[in-house]
Amino acid sequence: KVGVPRKTPDFFPIEVMNAILGGQFSSRINLNLREAKGYTYGARSEFAFRKGPGPFEAGGTFRTSVTKESLVELMKELTEIGGSRPATDAEIAFAKGRIIQGFPGRFETTGGVAGALMSVVIYGLPDNYFKTYQPNVEAVSKADVDRVAKTYITPDSLAILVVGDRSKVEESIRSLPFGKTIHHIDAEGNPVEGSSSSKAASTGGGRSAKPTREKTGVN
Repeated sequence: KVGVPRKTPDFFPIEVMNAILGGQFSSRINLNLREAKGYTYGARSEFAFRKGPGPFEAGGTFRTSVTKESLVELMKELTEIGGSRPATDAEIAFAKGRIIQGFPGRFETTGGVAGALMSVVIYGLPDNYFKTYQPNVEAVSKADVDRVAKTYITPDSLAILVVGDRSKVEESIRSLPFGKTIHHIDAEGNPVEGSSSSKAASTGGGRSAKPTREKTGVN
């Protein structure tokens, strides 16, 4: 879905919230889909910050046989962080610690330093950005995390993309609440002629699952 630009005033709360959701190895999405379920080698979420609103993406590469189950668990995590299971104080403290501790690593090489300085210029960040980085992360409160989760993680507005063997995944996807409307596209993103897209679309549904004949993945 469409995310937010880099200069959003919610940048630091979003960074902390997304670390908990899917931005680090110990995130909810990865611990669920990889560690608990074994559906994937890794799953994550990310806000791609740009001068204008960049995309928000969540997903990974999953075993074909558990495509439906992976979608269910992914959507559950996206729904719960802004609803029935908000971030805990312990999760917030851990995420903030990881972000702060990882910050110096951005300056380990000349390329890293150049990249960091380039981001200040491109996005028009303040000259004291690096000096205030740690205090800005530390200042993020639980109320901030809860607010941005509810504001920016909105499952009902997501476009769901499934790349895989249509003959093996489509039937199970259709049984999901968010799989009622399915559009078939080829590897170039073009509609597949002779598919059941129009018939499927008539059933309604707010999201789209898009199976093709390529590798299995969910974004």
